[in-house]
This record gives sequence, structure tokens and C-alpha cells, in this order.
Amino acid sequence: MPDQTVVIGFDSCTPALVRSMVDSGELPAFASVIARSSTSCIAHERGYFVGSSWPTMMTGVGVVEHGWTTGYRFRPEHYDYVLHPLATPTVWEHCSAVGKRVAAFDVPRTECRPVSGAVVAEWSGHDKFFGTTSWPPTLIGELERDHGRPVLGTWDAGIDDQYAPCDRRHLTGPRRTIEQEVALFAEMLAGLEQKASASVSLLSAEPWDLFVTVFGEAHCVGHQFWHLHDVDHPWFATHALDELGVDDPVRAMYRKLDGVLADHLAVVPDDAAVIVLLSHGTARWRNGVHCLDPILHRLELARTGRPVPTVGPRTHRLGGALAMIPQRWRRRSVTLAGRMIAPQLDGRDVPADDIGPTPGRRWFAVRNNSHTAALRLNVIGREGAGVLDSASMGEELAWLDDRLREIIDVTTGQPAVADVVRSADLYDHDPVHHQLADLLVEWRKDGPQERLWSPTIGHLHAPARTARSGDHDPEGVMYVASPNAAPVEAVIGAADVAAVIAGSVGLTLTQGVASERSSRF
Repeated sequence: MPDQTVVIGFDSCTPALVRSMVDSGELPAFASVIARSSTSCIAHERGYFVGSSWPTMMTGVGVVEHGWTTGYRFRPEHYDYVLHPLATPTVWEHCSAVGKRVAAFDVPRTECRPVSGAVVAEWSGHDKFFGTTSWPPTLIGELERDHGRPVLGTWDAGIDDQYAPCDRRHLTGPRRTIEQEVALFAEMLAGLEQKASASVSLLSAEPWDLFVTVFGEAHCVGHQFWHLHDVDHPWFATHALDELGVDDPVRAMYRKLDGVLADHLAVVPDDAAVIVLLSHGTARWRNGVHCLDPILHRLELARTGRPVPTVGPRTHRLGGALAMIPQRWRRRSVTLAGRMIAPQLDGRDVPADDIGPTPGRRWFAVRNNSHTAALRLNVIGREGAGVLDSASMGEELAWLDDRLREIIDVTTGQPAVADVVRSADLYDHDPVHHQLADLLVEWRKDGPQERLWSPTIGHLHAPARTARSGDHDPEGVMYVASPNAAPVEAVIGAADVAAVIAGSVGLTLTQGVASERSSRF
């Protein structure tokens, strides 16, 4: 068993891009780790991975057990959301409980609780939920005294809701000016330098049995600067790169992160186990998550026999004809009809209505993430003022499934929805009484879904109001470099990451419960 296990995480750092840059010689530290590592692809939890990835990887239990999807849990009794701290013990807390010395630095979406060692939470990560805290409490002051106060990590936007500081910093309009992009990128680089210095200092403070640190800069740069990495992006501008002084801000940040990895490796003993986590990736922002609630409002009107204002006479007649087509051919027929009617709709401006969870609705969108939309039915006995009997849930979900798959992206003439999945088909929870979504909606990635049509909802225009150009991608990778390490599986579940970390420290972690054993490392 190694004397020390060091876990270095890079939040939303795209594995495919890392591999490409390793191959081109741009990331020598990553290359050195990969060359001596056993590699596992991480199978994240479908539909929830954007929020659940770090809680699942660090606790060893799945999203059904820890319940962490967005930081806020939907409360069906009053149709609102409450802040949802991660109560489930983390792998470093399990290690601390059996006498190990541990340190955890800025691990996303985890809580700061007393341990035998040190914990720093939300000092310079991507998201803010609970505020910057540490154990011992004096540690924050020591970090700021020695390394400065990270501008992005501790910047307070003056709001109570969860937020990512980089989403609001240097943003006064719908999109940043070039001058604002330059200012934001400079702060990201400066913050990374502070964070790296503080992390290496904590790592060097003592020979921790387990040290876990996570860097959120890849997450921030992916969201805010993907349009200057993807040369085919409609926002791409060569002169912006000139102002930034880099060839590509995403690649430039990854090169800086490679230097951060090298700085940590320089103080890690040769006999230590090193685990590098690329939690998941980034790709171009293109989805229709923001469209779901307006769609659901129109579908409810149609389902209950009320007029849908956006269904005009032509669509109404077309819908009547399509309704006579057998179901097995209907979806293909709707797609063809949508392609014919799309050119006549493209220039129209039809406002969207976003209502949110309310007692009187049949169903509604619930908070999930920017990759996958989610909805719940308003069920009697589960929601505070339910309107649907639980016995009808299967029928209602099947009807919604069919109607959602019929929606056409007016811009491309293709179906807007890639897949519709029942959460109960993916996860082992009570089919009626649970806290997760009832239905998950995955959108096609042809482009942002903004102008939609179907014979049921008519024409909908819901512009994507976001300054983000990059969104999440589920690909994640774990690299394990350890003397005498047994190979890890080629593909592992996200919850198994915690078991691998615990095993390196000499613990067996099964379903989030730890016990001491001889490590396989």
C-alpha cells in the first residue's frame, strides 16, 4: 500500500481534447501520468451527471441515494426548491473516521465538515452554493494571507441563489464585449495561479494519507470561451484571440492546468499513488432545455382539450390529418410535415411562456441541468395539490413521450428531441414517490433549439438567453498511477471512483460504507 494517495481533479476538462494535446506534445505532465497509468472511462449517471458527478464519485453512492442533482431539491408539498447540502459522507471523511490524515481542497458540491486534517470548500471553484468555508475555520485566513484572495472564487454577486461566478463576472449585456472577455480571462489565469499555489502548499504541509484537490478553471473556460476554441462557432472571431493574446483560450488554459499538475507531481513522493480525474467534458452549447416548460404548457392545453393559441388553422388541419395516421408511421409523417411547414414559420416571432411548478398544472419542468431537461407529473398524494392519479402516470408519460418526439426544429427540419427516458427505467427508486424527475428529455445537438413546431404545440419561439458558448458532455476519465497497482476496469461507474480512491488508502468502500482492509495497491 502506498504511503500517500493524491487525487488531482480537473472539473469539466474534456478528455478528448486532453488526449489530442498530449499527442501534440502540449501537455507533458498529463502525458507522463497517462504513460504510467491504468485508465478507466467513467460512466456517469444519465440525465443527472452535470450535477451528480462529483457527489457520486466522492461518496461512492448514486444519485438516488445522495439526491444531489442541482444543489436544490424540489419540494413537492409546496412546489418550491430548498438548498440541498450533501449529507452523505465523502471518501476522505470515511478515511478520517478510521484514523487517516486527510485533506480536501475545493471538491465541487461537497460540504466542509470536521475531519482529521483539512478541508476547504468553495474557495476558488466553479460553483457557489454554501459559501467559502474551511476546517479548521482559521485555514481560510491563512490561505488568503499567504496566497491572496481569489477574485472569481470569493466574488459575491449579491444573490441568494446558486451561481457560477464566471457566469456573471464582467457581463453587462446579453454577451461580453471583447474588453470584458479579456478582463475575465485575465482573472481566470490569476485565480488559477493563486489556487495552484495554495493547493501545492497544503499538499506539502504534511504527508497526508489522502489528499484530494480539484480545479474548476477548465469548467469556467469551457462555458465562457468555447466560441473562441470552436472555429465553426457563430461567435468565433479571430480579432478576439488577438486581444486575448492567445491562440485559443481553452487550449491555453489546459496548458496552464498541465503546469499545475506538474507542480503537484513535483512534491509527491515516488511511491505515492496518483489519481487524475477528468470529471466530464465540454462541447458547444446547443440544446433546448429552456424550451421545455413552454412546451409542457401547450401540451397540457392540448391534453385537456383546450385551444392552443399557437396552433393556427393550417396546423390544426394538418394535425387532424396526421392524427388519422397509425402511430408506427405518425412520427415520420410529422417530420415530413414539419419540413414542409418550417419555411413558412421561420421568420415568425412567437413568445414563449415559462410558468414553472404550480399547484394547478398537470405537469411542469423542474430544475435539472443545461444538458438534459426534466419534468414531473403533478401526482395526487405526492405533490401538495396533485391533479393526476398515480395509476395514470404510465399513460400520461407515454403520451408526453410521443408528443415530445414529434417536435421539429424549424431551423434544421429535424426532430428537436433526441431521446425521452423515464427516470424509473434508469434508476432504482419508487416509481411514484421519489424526489427525482419522472421524465428526462435529451435534445439533439445540431444547434440551439429555439424555433420549434409540432401539430400539437404549433410554433414556439424561445430564444436561448445565455452568454455561455460551451455546455457539458458526459465523457469522463480516471487515470490511476501507482506502484504495483492492479489494473482498474476499462469502464467504471461514477460511484466506483470513490471505491478506487478508498482502496488506495486501504479501505473497502461498498455502497458508501467503509471498512479497513489490505489495499490492492
